[in-house]
Amino acid sequence: METTAAGWQVSSPVVGGGIVVIGTSDGKVLAFDMGNLAPRWNLPTGPSATGVTSSPVIAQNEVFVAGGDGQLYAISMDGKKIWNISLGGPAYMSTPAISNGRLYAGSDAGILTCAALNGTFVWNFTVEGKIRSSPAVCGGHVYFEDTVYDGYNAVRSTFFALNADNGTLDWNRTIPAATSSPAIAGGRIFLGTNTGVIALDVSGTQLWFHPTEGPVQSSPAVTDGSVIICENSPNGSMRVLAALDGHEISNFTPSPKQYLFASPAPSDNMLVVASDNGQVNMRMATPVPRITWSPLHIAGPIKAGKTMEVKLTITNNGTVVSRNIRLQLREQPGYLQIDAPFEISHLSPGKNATVVFNWTPREDSKSLAVSIRDDVQDYYGPWLDIRQPEKEPYPAAIVNSSVAVLILVVVLAAIIALRRSRKGGAG
Repeated sequence: METTAAGWQVSSPVVGGGIVVIGTSDGKVLAFDMGNLAPRWNLPTGPSATGVTSSPVIAQNEVFVAGGDGQLYAISMDGKKIWNISLGGPAYMSTPAISNGRLYAGSDAGILTCAALNGTFVWNFTVEGKIRSSPAVCGGHVYFEDTVYDGYNAVRSTFFALNADNGTLDWNRTIPAATSSPAIAGGRIFLGTNTGVIALDVSGTQLWFHPTEGPVQSSPAVTDGSVIICENSPNGSMRVLAALDGHEISNFTPSPKQYLFASPAPSDNMLVVASDNGQVNMRMATPVPRITWSPLHIAGPIKAGKTMEVKLTITNNGTVVSRNIRLQLREQPGYLQIDAPFEISHLSPGKNATVVFNWTPREDSKSLAVSIRDDVQDYYGPWLDIRQPEKEPYPAAIVNSSVAVLILVVVLAAIIALRRSRKGGAG
């Protein structure tokens, strides 16, 4: 498959509806047949210095792409333009994100634009620097960073979290200069910067930072509790970090050595990465533990103030030993810690262990869950609803007995009154 552009190519292809779609550096959006790569259609965008460096996305049987001419396009699967809307400035490498019927796209003008899939403008948000990374949408928030440049050098960045519905700012924080797109998994945000990889929670608190020798300009990949990154330096390396605390699990430097600007692609037990020397490198993924667990089992009926046992069984379904496992029972409301943490030094692949907690329900107890952590990652179990029986003012047996006694008293009183009245009549 050949594009119409001469020179370097930045846009990544997208596949859907039987076609392969890609943007070109001469400002076109091209489609090829997925079976034989024969050209299907060719749609030119407006004049620009960079062409289409953003990657297309496909949703609802339409193609959406941000152009270097500063327009966001919707294109039918047969190559006809449906609509376009201004981004306020040229889009450079920033790929639109799609969530809940909306598009979120950044531009070099420092404007993040939200539009409906029918082309209706919804809101925009303006920042100081250029938005060259792709936004990510998760949990009702849009996450992205801007970058301020001195010439071609990125000098500083700010990471933002916006309300996805109305575009209002929830929080932001200063980070090292960055052009990497954020990856979100397990309630954490992972972002490459010019000096290393940063992990944040969804409230913006920094959890860890792993320094690197070269800049991490591509988006991290997250899988099985690991964060996989590529350093874009002359001796570019691919590194596998623990999502839990950022410690390095393994690293790989392709030979011959070269820059690594592309994102790594994990697949089954393999890691794939392309380098600037024109080679595609494949490497066996580093094996990791994988903890699963049974549903929580509560012994006996739930009653406030009565201590009872809560059991679960954990299993290591990974291929290596899970070490320093820590389990904590938690209760809602309040996400309270229940009983002392249960610790297991290690669990071999294919083995399981049964854990028992002592739990005393409160009057307002609503649900239980277990949080699990080992040397590699955090695991979060589902919440178990707790349905305590409705309180009765008095047990049913007591109520029934009381009613019977009351009826008997009334009957006896009536008999006594009747006898008295008869005696009084006889006198």
